[in-house]
Amino acid sequence: MKTVRTAARFLALLLVLTFVLLPFVGCGKKNEAEPATTTAAQGETVQPRLCTVVLETDPLTVYTVDLNKVGTIDRGLISVFEYLKTTEDGFDYEESSGWLSKVGTLENDSSAGKYVYLWTSVEADQSATPFNGPKEYNGVQMIESSKGADQMTIQSGAIYYIGIITYVS
Repeated sequence: MKTVRTAARFLALLLVLTFVLLPFVGCGKKNEAEPATTTAAQGETVQPRLCTVVLETDPLTVYTVDLNKVGTIDRGLISVFEYLKTTEDGFDYEESSGWLSKVGTLENDSSAGKYVYLWTSVEADQSATPFNGPKEYNGVQMIESSKGADQMTIQSGAIYYIGIITYVS
């Protein structure tokens, strides 16, 4: 009986870890949906191409980013974070191969089972089998990302929502 219980716990833990880690697995496709910069003839005004980055703090921390100013977007959301790091006092992040361990004041705490997690309004990047509930910002619903931060599609009008999930075994 004890062996069955141990096996069941192991399988439950494996299943939860699979769902927690799944959004961070990229498929190698870069952001080809939209060019990162827009050029204008002299005297013409370039229309801003805005996206929103929301950090689930209390109160919410919201960054509106003009993608025309970001430059080359070759690392998905990491490219946006690099821009924010140079333009927003106190903005910082830590990542390794697209895995986020810190964004702003949100930070992994594995001893407490807390992990940085991504939700997105970009349908192409949304998980087909979401494990965590949706998030909402300004009436727009976001589903967890099926891609790591460095593989996410960056586009005008998109919302990228970063929060903390808690896994308790």
